[in-house]
Amino acid sequence: MTGNATKPKLLDQVRDVLRLHQYSIATERIYLHWIKRFILFHGKRHPATMGKKEMECVRLRLGDFDINRGALGARSPLDSA
Repeated sequence: MTGNATKPKLLDQVRDVLRLHQYSIATERIYLHWIKRFILFHGKRHPATMGKKEMECVRLRLGDFDINRGALGARSPLDSA
């Protein structure tokens, strides 16, 4: 390996993890959509530079919507691991 190898972009990393855990393509698209919205909501800052305050802000915003989690107990992409 050369020293020029770059770390994959955030969304590519998320995509790789979702595929590793065999999430459906539809779930992958939804998770990526919400992650993009989260990043745009916070002025295109990388999530690694954000803390609990930013997460709570988005959670409160999501609370404005009627979110049906479904019968399978699906988790929001913003739920902590």
